Parts: sequence; C-alpha cells; structure tokens
Amino acid sequence: MAAGDLVDTDWQVEIRGLLLGPGTAWRVGALTGWSSRAVRAEDTPRASSHGSIPGRDLTNSHTRVLRVNTGMGNRHTTADELVALRDDLRAAWATEATDVPIVYQLGGQKRLRFGRTRDLEVVEDDLTVGYMTVDCEFWDRDGVEYSAVEHVVSTPPEQPGSGFVPPFVPPFLLPAGTIGSFSADNAGRSPAPWRARINGPTTALDPPFIEHLGTGEALYFTANGGLDVPAGQWVDIDSASRSVLLNGVADRRMNLATFARWFSLAPGSNDIRFAGSGTLDFMWRDAW
Repeated sequence: MAAGDLVDTDWQVEIRGLLLGPGTAWRVGALTGWSSRAVRAEDTPRASSHGSIPGRDLTNSHTRVLRVNTGMGNRHTTADELVALRDDLRAAWATEATDVPIVYQLGGQKRLRFGRTRDLEVVEDDLTVGYMTVDCEFWDRDGVEYSAVEHVVSTPPEQPGSGFVPPFVPPFLLPAGTIGSFSADNAGRSPAPWRARINGPTTALDPPFIEHLGTGEALYFTANGGLDVPAGQWVDIDSASRSVLLNGVADRRMNLATFARWFSLAPGSNDIRFAGSGTLDFMWRDAW
C-alpha cells in the first residue's frame, strides 16, 4: 500500500499507515504553519556601509504542527480506548533517523510532505469523560509540498537516426532518433526534484547520461572505469540528496563526470533525454 492510499476525504491525514480525521476516532483540530514558508536568505552585509548585497532566497526546512483530539462524545471515550489511541499515535510519530511522508487532503487535492516526526505533546484532559489533545510536530525537510501521486516514465536509451536514405531529395532532413526522450510535466508551481533508476547492463564504453534538453544540464558518467553495471543490477539517483547508489548501497558519485550538472524540473513541461546503455526509470512529483 502506497503512502496516502487511506486518505479519501478532506481534512484526513495519513502517516505511517495511521489515518486521522473524518471517519476515524481522531478529529483534526489545527494545521499550524502547514501552508507557511520559511525562507533562508543568502544576503551578505555590505562592508562599512548600510544594507546588504542580495543573494539567493531559498525555501528552508520548517517545523509544522498537526493538532488532533479525541474523546468527549467522539467514538472512543473509555480509559482503555484512550490509551490504545494514544499508543497508536505515538507509534505513528516514532522518532527515527529517516524521513517519512505525511499525506493530507484539502479542497479535494491530496498532497504530501517529506520530513521527520519529532516532538509529541499529549494532553490528557477532563478524564471523567475521556478527552485528549495532541500536538504533533513534523519537521518538513525541504519546505516543499508535493503531489501524493508519483509520476513514472520507463524507457530504453535513445537510438540514433538511420541517416540518409536515397534518393536524396531536398530539403535534407536527418531522421530523428527513437525513444529515450520524454516530457516530465511538473503541474506544480515550484521546481521539483526527481529520482531515477538506471538498470543494467550498462558498459563503461557507452556510459549512460540523463539530460534536460531545455537547460542543457545533464548527469554524465565517465567512460574511464565508468559505470559498468551487470544485468540484474541498478543505480539509484536522487537529485534532492544528490546521491548515486549502486544497488541502493555503494556510493557511485565518483563515476560522475566533472562536467556533470544536477538539474530540477521547472513548473510546466520538461524535455528529458536518456542515452547511452541500460534502461531508465524516471520518477518525480508535482511540487508547490
């Protein structure tokens, strides 16, 4: 089951398989800072002068708070039920050294954020009727909101055109290559990261590369002792963490060419080309 599959109506929230909101024992009381944006400015103070030299403005990580409550006329009010509900929520909000997705639906649109489950403040109040309010802190890794659905394109590498075929009649048009090129459409309004898997076999003599045709930026692998991946093995690439892992374990960033450039998917259509050896699975989410 994919993250967010349990969510089917507005104001529902799902994390680690626990569903909160309408149709459950939990009410969603507030989403504090859920649509806010934290900005990290790279301005530099002017030496011996007022003001600063403007640098880039970047979206920063941000702590968001989900407030939920249960009991007091809701479906579960006994002490035993409250303890079970509390324990389920604490398990879903466990402290771990990995990012997890949290999925929610507002206005009929299902969205997702990636981050860490952090502080959990449980207030067990008015225990004669059984009532509990919980503030759940979620550290949003990159401050970006994504579509819950991940887009996937799978393709073999681009093949060269067949060249000129007589009779030669002007204008001379070189036949286009086949497959390997596709459009990655980002329906959001912010640049989106992407993931890719290059499936073997690849050869060092024909190293694979992924190119953004709109910007010319591309990830190239070197031919010298380059990416030689046997059949049945693969390389995972993550543009957000800028990682290149063989079979999900071994670091292969050293196999990137020095002129390789990471890129993001701009809002709208992005033309991507895959060439070389191997096959490609390319994945992304719309970003806001």
